[in-house]
Amino acid sequence: MFEKWNIPDDICDNYPIGLNSLDLFVGHSEQTKFLSGILTNKSVVLLEGEIGVGKTSLGNYIRHSKKGFFSPLLEIPCKPKWDNDTFMGIVLAAIVKEIMRSGTPHKKLRKHETIREINEKFSDLKLANLGITGAGFGISKGSGFSRTSFINQTILIDYLLKVGEIIGEQYRQPAPIIMQVNNLDTRYSFSEDDLTRLFNDIRDTLQIPNISWIICGDSGLGNFLKKNVPRVGQIINTIVTVEPLSFEEIITAFRLRIKKAGMKGEFPVEPGLLKYIYDISNGSFREILNIIYQLLVRYYNEPLVTTITGEHARFFFYEAGRRHVETLKKSKIQYPVFEAVVNHPGINQKNLSKLVGKQQSNVSRVTKELEAMGFIIVKKEGRVNYYYPDIKYRIGFSNINGNKMNDPVV
Repeated sequence: MFEKWNIPDDICDNYPIGLNSLDLFVGHSEQTKFLSGILTNKSVVLLEGEIGVGKTSLGNYIRHSKKGFFSPLLEIPCKPKWDNDTFMGIVLAAIVKEIMRSGTPHKKLRKHETIREINEKFSDLKLANLGITGAGFGISKGSGFSRTSFINQTILIDYLLKVGEIIGEQYRQPAPIIMQVNNLDTRYSFSEDDLTRLFNDIRDTLQIPNISWIICGDSGLGNFLKKNVPRVGQIINTIVTVEPLSFEEIITAFRLRIKKAGMKGEFPVEPGLLKYIYDISNGSFREILNIIYQLLVRYYNEPLVTTITGEHARFFFYEAGRRHVETLKKSKIQYPVFEAVVNHPGINQKNLSKLVGKQQSNVSRVTKELEAMGFIIVKKEGRVNYYYPDIKYRIGFSNINGNKMNDPVV
């Protein structure tokens, strides 16, 4: 598709770094070295940071590049309604399915009777009911399971202990298994009550011998656990805040992708636009990739567009969002609030209320509506809400040079 720019179609693939793409990992060198050392022994490590900054990629890179340890191919995406039985069942299934996976380096482990027994038992229970996909060993996004067909908790614990011992005999490490769990945040996946309940429930599982854990969650998860689930907070060895990649590292990441594909040439996006997208996304590589891909798709078939500029981006996202904004203008309160957020990204609720001349209770209701409609993003720090326009509206309806909300120059 992108032949005119001599770049691969998957240049903006936003999947986390995994076992087969470790050569594309960029940045976090000090954290990688430090955490790799920590995980040599039994550990519970918490990686916290904003969505899209690379927590999953960092965890995957550490555990897959660490020699002499066992770790399933994929991380486990936790769900709000899981209890400890579900959690242990999915952990066990992930471990055994990794051992049975075609091409795995762990074939010697298959000879153990316990491994075969667990594999057969999970097959009998219909893996889909446990949240495990049928495509080999991957973890699905489903959260349901059949309680009536689930294995007794005592048996699950016994299996986990035995699996740890079996893998420990082969790898001869204090904690030979490294598991990674994701999606632990209170803004998008969990309510605070669900998060508290889950961690209270899995506390003992996190302390099972032979298994180290990499836990990925949003900013402030460590403080949340210390405050609300202190017994879990005490067993976490290390909390690392994962900061966004620098702009220079983002450029390096793009170049690595181009080099891996055997392509040559400059990236067809104006550096100033890339920097602007980097700034307004707070360095979220996932968000940057999503925006750039939309622009490449829009302009790859335009012969006169050789380099995508800020005006190209602004015009595209203005056109994409214009009808939605026109509809919003019919509301006497939604549009003024949206306009104020576009013109004052990061404004808090108190100041937003003053700016639009409405009571905070009304503004709170309207911002929830705008967030649900995809117009704005709400970020909570402590008890204070801060409001930002969705990045597409910020590009399309505010000037890159910082002027107020207006139509683009076409």
